[in-house]
Amino acid sequence: IDKTLSGISSDAYRSGNKQAGLAVKQVVTALRNTPVKTDSGAKAIAMYDKARTLAAKRFAKIDETPALKFALDDTSPDKFVQNFILGHGSKANVKDVTNLVTLLKKDPETFQAARNQIMLYFKNKALNGNADEVGNFSPSAFNKALKSFGDKKLKLFFPKEFNQLKTIGRVASYDKFQPTGAA
Repeated sequence: IDKTLSGISSDAYRSGNKQAGLAVKQVVTALRNTPVKTDSGAKAIAMYDKARTLAAKRFAKIDETPALKFALDDTSPDKFVQNFILGHGSKANVKDVTNLVTLLKKDPETFQAARNQIMLYFKNKALNGNADEVGNFSPSAFNKALKSFGDKKLKLFFPKEFNQLKTIGRVASYDKFQPTGAA
């Protein structure tokens, strides 16, 4: 009843009907202030208040991490990674990715899935979208992908492997380099 009446009050305020919103809000306040006569009623109210607090914390966490909103809409993992980890701009900025990594690390399997998607992205860029068997590793495309991803985000997902990934890019560049006149 509380939830339904609170929703009606909010809807009234949003539609510009402040008097109706205030009237329904007063009914909600009266409902909340009604003394409970039984011990089980008091326990139910305490559990309800605890559930409301937990829900408020959950929704606050979702609001501060836009990627969670997107993930809760049952989006495909590759699209999620593309928009909120690999992408550029407001959706995949370092601050939001840092918040996301903090959450992902609580579930190692999900964190590893995100890492795998990132590595698949780097591999696809390095092979220009070709299959492993026929692809020709492009150091410039690999290094460009690393650079566009950014060192800060790369360190968030690959703290131990960061230097190794950078080294792969440098070594591949030297390996593919053909000195002038060598042809």
